[in-house]
Amino acid sequence: MEQIVEQGKQLVVQSNPLVEAQYRLDMLAQKIIRYLVSKIRPNDQTFKNRIYTLVVQDFCEAVDREYQTKVFQDIRAAAEKLLSTKITIRRGKEVTRTAWIASYKYHENEGWFEFSLSTHLERELLKIKDRFTKYYLKNISKLKSQYSIRLYELLLQYLPVGQRRETISDIRAMLGIGENEYQEFKNLKMRVLLKAHSEICKKTDIDFDFKVEKISRKPIAIVFHGIRQKTYISDRILSLIPKKYQDNKQVLNTVRKYLELCGKDYIVEKLHYTNSRNPKRWTDYFWKACEYNHGEGYTPNQDNETHVFVENPEARAAAESRKKEKERIEGLQREYEGYKEKTIEKYLDTLDAPGLEKLREGFEKSLNNRFLKARYEESGLDSPLIKAEYMEYVYGKYIPVDARISFLDFLKKRNF
Repeated sequence: MEQIVEQGKQLVVQSNPLVEAQYRLDMLAQKIIRYLVSKIRPNDQTFKNRIYTLVVQDFCEAVDREYQTKVFQDIRAAAEKLLSTKITIRRGKEVTRTAWIASYKYHENEGWFEFSLSTHLERELLKIKDRFTKYYLKNISKLKSQYSIRLYELLLQYLPVGQRRETISDIRAMLGIGENEYQEFKNLKMRVLLKAHSEICKKTDIDFDFKVEKISRKPIAIVFHGIRQKTYISDRILSLIPKKYQDNKQVLNTVRKYLELCGKDYIVEKLHYTNSRNPKRWTDYFWKACEYNHGEGYTPNQDNETHVFVENPEARAAAESRKKEKERIEGLQREYEGYKEKTIEKYLDTLDAPGLEKLREGFEKSLNNRFLKARYEESGLDSPLIKAEYMEYVYGKYIPVDARISFLDFLKKRNF
């Protein structure tokens, strides 16, 4: 009897030569073969006489596809492609050409298929001890582009290194792009690379950036850099983010950054605090709450604290006093940030274009955090996170000491 594996824990494990193999399959066929690979058990010794069952409804749930009558016909058509499509696997001078599956079987009007995998793939999928890539099936379940799955696996293979360089001809071969497709590089970049980049970063567990290498203006290679695993965001934390911001890249990156730096309780506190204020610019307000520790000690029922002590006038007065003091500190914090911003802008106004460019170059060199470097390369100073880091850099390095003031001194000047 076939072992049942809980959805979400279905591992796809492939040898690196198989990840880098040359073949072309549409999205559904790719998801079917990954689903079948995820059903391989550690004690499987051979594909000979071994059958892997695909129950259509279970498959649809696993790969985030709507379960409809047409799905059966679509899977049958994809199975034909898996039977006929050749895959080229290279190991040094050894080249193997094989199909993905040896056979498939189904019963009309019944919702399941049986597949036999090619025995030529045993070396690439069974008892792999080194040079392999693995991930959970759910990580690719929401991908829609046929190139996104292939690129995801190629990047995951180099996750420990954080960077991968491939010539344009090699990346085309690995992604299964035909000679007559996307012949102009601008089309390849827009319709394949940028689309896959957006989808992978938004829908999977990794982030990355890429740049184009050129010689005499001619693109020759792609460098994928900043390849990194995202910090896992639990369902509990995700539920605290307003629905319209749950896919917002800036918000998710802020959550991941401060999960790593400050922990789960810190993020939960800042989300509760931001939601309690219902700000018009929710993303910026949340980022500032995390960056400057606004709302420290806030709890979800804190705003109702005065009502808890209605029958105890002394406790109610103390709660109201704490609330007013907290609100005053937050107001002074905003005033202090405004003072710093005006001081910095006044200094920047004294610089000419070369001076500003030199300042930005110095700031870029000062970024020793890989997360910040990646964010700077992606958005520059348009990112609120990078803009804040830039302003702090200018304030600490270029504003004269006698013009600088700490927050504590600022509070003293305001008679706090």
